[in-house]
Amino acid sequence: MENNDLFFQNLSTDDYSGIAARVVYLRTEILHMSQSQFASLLKISQTYLSMVENGKRQISGPIIQRIITTLSVNFEWLVYGVGNDDEIFLSNTITKEYLKSSSKSSSLSALQAAYSLNASEMDYISWYLSLSREERKQYVNAMKTISSMTKLTIRQDHP
Repeated sequence: MENNDLFFQNLSTDDYSGIAARVVYLRTEILHMSQSQFASLLKISQTYLSMVENGKRQISGPIIQRIITTLSVNFEWLVYGVGNDDEIFLSNTITKEYLKSSSKSSSLSALQAAYSLNASEMDYISWYLSLSREERKQYVNAMKTISSMTKLTIRQDHP
């Protein structure tokens, strides 16, 4: 660990700027995650991540190591920018889809806890979220139509 600390101390300001830029690229272009989602995945605050991404704070060695370990990111790519998009991850077993589903799973668990949702409600939410954006739009429009028809029927029954 001490050798790693010394290594990170020897990085230049330009090295840290490059790392920050690659963190933004990884988060936005590769993983398509919000700052909040990415910070949660790394167990850091969104504020800290924002400061790193905006150059207001240098990313720490332990957080660089956490990105590499948690996401199986190629050290050479993250620290030095060596390699292309196909070489960002060390392992083919950790994919964007896996990371997104892992983040979604923790988000659904948080939603369940916050609203005391039961298994049926969670199944319904999971089903809804599995729909494409267009299918969700159609579903919401159908529910609005049914809702307005129900209100109209109720109003006619009770003058």
